[in-house]
Amino acid sequence: MRNEIIESQIKRAREAFIQDIWDTKEQAICDLASSYYGGMPCHIFTITHGSFNICVCVQFDDPLRTSPCRWVIRIPFPGRVPWIDEKIDSEVATMKYVAEKTTIPIPKVHAWSYEAESPIGHAFIMMDYIQGVPLSALNFKMTEKWGHTRDGGRMPALARVHDQLADLFIQLRSLEFSEIGALGMPTPESPGITIRHRPLPVEVALQEIEHLNPTVFFPEKTTFKTGHEYINALIKLGRNRLFKTKNLGVDSREAASEVVYAYHEFYADQGPLWVRKLCSIDIDKGPFVLMHGDMALHGSNLLWDEKLNLVAVIDWEWCHTVPVSYVPLQDLPPR
Repeated sequence: MRNEIIESQIKRAREAFIQDIWDTKEQAICDLASSYYGGMPCHIFTITHGSFNICVCVQFDDPLRTSPCRWVIRIPFPGRVPWIDEKIDSEVATMKYVAEKTTIPIPKVHAWSYEAESPIGHAFIMMDYIQGVPLSALNFKMTEKWGHTRDGGRMPALARVHDQLADLFIQLRSLEFSEIGALGMPTPESPGITIRHRPLPVEVALQEIEHLNPTVFFPEKTTFKTGHEYINALIKLGRNRLFKTKNLGVDSREAASEVVYAYHEFYADQGPLWVRKLCSIDIDKGPFVLMHGDMALHGSNLLWDEKLNLVAVIDWEWCHTVPVSYVPLQDLPPR
């Protein structure tokens, strides 16, 4: 139920933004990257994008290396990402924290900047470029059930993938916190990486772009002390889209009324049960654990090599702590 008009506007603006990088920012970005690599010259070899970021990929012209050194300058797209500095602060803090506390493969962060301080005029994170592909590029196909894949009968390969995914989730599960929110970088008043920001599910950002006012449910600088508070905020967030979106996905007033009525009936019957199931009394007050936020098994944020080694987990921008019942270990398919 996305607003197609806004999505079309964003697509055109993103194309113009990328072209502007090529036209006016290329040298500044290369100079910036070189300044963190001993002054070594570099060049842009490609610019890619996801839903929220532009990735400027540079290669250093280092004659002493047998294999090229490549970095990514990841720039949040201003037309797509609200609260850019909050996003940058949380993402850098999360990457550094997870890299320090686990063996999960994460690109090394070389530099970052908030908007106002950036020498290229945009906030950015500069990190290693990781050569890898999603499972979908390795002939893994989705089955009907979310999160399950099959690989044409090559069961040892599938087991190898599942073992690494299990290790990934187990390590994230080990990172416990006393409140639900997102990590932030140290401050003069509070040294150390800790929970400093509200949790930001990707849906909050999407609704903000469509002017649906989701911050009523997820205010800035607000964390949740219990699982019930968080889950109820998520339910209200979903209802907010249903009631305010201009693109409900139905083609008549009558059909829209039926959707709204069905929602009310379903929530009245199942809503409280869902909340109790997702956050029982014994885990309501924590501990809460870190979750990635956008880590679909078949998606582009899990990168693998040709031997099915997990080489990187990327895009930590929507990572926040959640009740332990959200850890999907029980949903992994049997080996």
